[in-house]
Amino acid sequence: MFSDLRNRSVSGTWDEVHFIIKANRNVELDAAIHYGHDIGEYQEKSFDATGLGVELNGRYFIGVSGRLQLRMEWNSIREKNELMVLPPEALHGLPVGQNLQTHTRLQYLINRNISLVLSLNTIHNQRYQNMVTFLGEFRAYF
Repeated sequence: MFSDLRNRSVSGTWDEVHFIIKANRNVELDAAIHYGHDIGEYQEKSFDATGLGVELNGRYFIGVSGRLQLRMEWNSIREKNELMVLPPEALHGLPVGQNLQTHTRLQYLINRNISLVLSLNTIHNQRYQNMVTFLGEFRAYF
């Protein structure tokens, strides 16, 4: 037997409008506005949630050998029935409240066979308070 608490349904939309600017050969900028609205049932309760946010992306190309990417995303998720938890498929999985995420990634090809990838990510919201992850990869191709 499965609990009725597992039954859930989600119906809605997520819309994004992007403005892309190619400043020069080495710099690309992308600004976006997000809007989402989902309704449904989760753990035998109805929800009606709305999300609004902005996203800024920047890419800097380091010659032909590398790339630096920066991304910052802020979203505000509100739920009309004052629920604190939404199903993971609602509004891109963002939790209720203010959400701030940053992503920084450096990729650099040292020579034809060796590359370096560094990533730094941060999340600050109701679920993850000041979470920071760092990943470094040194790749060699033979």
